[in-house]
Amino acid sequence: MATTVYDVEEIQLQTGQTVKLKPLSIAELRKFMAVMEKSKNAESENQSLDILIEACGVALEKQLPDLVKTKEDLENALDIPTINKI
Repeated sequence: MATTVYDVEEIQLQTGQTVKLKPLSIAELRKFMAVMEKSKNAESENQSLDILIEACGVALEKQLPDLVKTKEDLENALDIPTINKI
């Protein structure tokens, strides 16, 4: 029997969908880090928020690919506490 070496946490999005959060794979982490790198050049809170939303999209794209297809759908599913949790 395999032993899991990470924690999984289930959260509910604003849309009512639930998602199980677990650490990103190395490939996903590289994409996530590339998005977060953009935050160094953010000049406004709106730009920072857009970057965080994009990073959440990277984190959720394997589990909820239909949700992350459009920025509008993703924005409707998130709030700030959820973004911070992701």
